[in-house]
Amino acid sequence: HTGQHSRCSAGYVYTGATIVSVNPQPAWVWVSEIPAQIGGRQIGADIGRIACASIDQAVYIILDNGAVLEFSPLENDWFLKSPLPSSRRGFAVAALNNRIFVIGGTGPDGTKSALNESFDPATDTWEAWASLPTARSNLAAAILGGKIYATGGVETSGRESNSHESYSPETDSWARLADLPTGRSDLAMGVANGRLYAIGGEKGKFL
Repeated sequence: HTGQHSRCSAGYVYTGATIVSVNPQPAWVWVSEIPAQIGGRQIGADIGRIACASIDQAVYIILDNGAVLEFSPLENDWFLKSPLPSSRRGFAVAALNNRIFVIGGTGPDGTKSALNESFDPATDTWEAWASLPTARSNLAAAILGGKIYATGGVETSGRESNSHESYSPETDSWARLADLPTGRSDLAMGVANGRLYAIGGEKGKFL
C-alpha cells in the first residue's frame, strides 16, 4: 500500500527462511489483508500501531484501539476476538505459556500504564496479573527462560526509560534487573544464545 497517511492493512509472509520451500529464493507472498470490519463490526479505518504475537498456528494482532484479531494462515482469514479490557496504546506484547501478555502503554488521558493483562486464545478471555513496577509506554518485551523481560520505554516524567524488569508467570511477580545502559523508547528486543539484545530505539523524542 502506498499513499501519505493512508490505511495500510496489507499482510505478507516471508518464505526465504523456511526449512522446506518450493521457492529456493527469498520471497514475500501476499496473504489476506486486515479487514476493515468483521461480522459487521467495524475494526477502524485507521489501524495505527500494531502489536503482534503468535501461538500455535495462529498470529494475533492487538491494535491501538483495543481490537484483537486472529489470523489463521491455514484458512488465510481473520477472526475477531475479545478486545483488550483496558484502553491504552504503545504497549508491549509477549507470548508465553499459551497466553499473550500486554504490558504497559499510555491511557486515553496520556497517563503511563503499568497494567499487565493476558489473553488466552483457547477461552477467548482476558486476565489481570501483577502490574509492571515502572509504568511506561513504547517499551520492548521478550521471552527468555520462561520469563518476560520488559525494557526501555517512556516513563510518566516523559524521559526515555532505562528500566529493565523481568516477570515470572509462575509467581506472578516482577524483579528489577540491571538498568539498560542508555534509556530509549521504541526499541526492538530479541533473544539469541541465551542472551537478550536491545537494539535501536529513540531518545529525546518525547522531551
